[in-house]
Amino acid sequence: MGLSEVSIAQAEAAHAIHPVATIQSELSLWTRDPLGDPTFDASEGGAAGAGTDPGGDLLAWTRDQGVAFVPFAPLGRGYLTGTLSADGFESGDFRATNPRFAADAFLRNQAIADEVARIATAHGSTPAQVSLAWLLRLAGNIIPIPGTRSGGHLAENLAAVELHLTEDEQVSLDQLPVAHGSRY
Repeated sequence: MGLSEVSIAQAEAAHAIHPVATIQSELSLWTRDPLGDPTFDASEGGAAGAGTDPGGDLLAWTRDQGVAFVPFAPLGRGYLTGTLSADGFESGDFRATNPRFAADAFLRNQAIADEVARIATAHGSTPAQVSLAWLLRLAGNIIPIPGTRSGGHLAENLAAVELHLTEDEQVSLDQLPVAHGSRY
């Protein structure tokens, strides 16, 4: 069975009835809810979404249970690629009304994208590759599913498995500020 956006308690209840093979939840450098991230602060404009378990680390639970973890939106809905602008969304694009992409939040989140870009430059890689490499280094049971509309982006994303972040870079990424604005 696969589950989507569940808490640890929900995953345990389901796993007691039938083995859970996979859990899908949003996880990226700017959505760390499944990590039980203690830096989350709703007063700063963030909002805990489904999958948030302030009492624990859902990713660790999946690892300990032998369950695959499938993070969706691993590139922060494109924000972490460094290729978007706050006013560049087409009519009907979900991000145009998403709180994290509102002009004020977009600018406040720039420090996150800047650090990802700095590390990418040091490796001669792209911000998308750094974002995926960070995810892949978190645990061996992670299978990210970045969306793509081109073969070039697919090849770029696949090359992330070859990117080896240093310990200092991993720590720097781990310590990025929590994204401003709620997920939805």
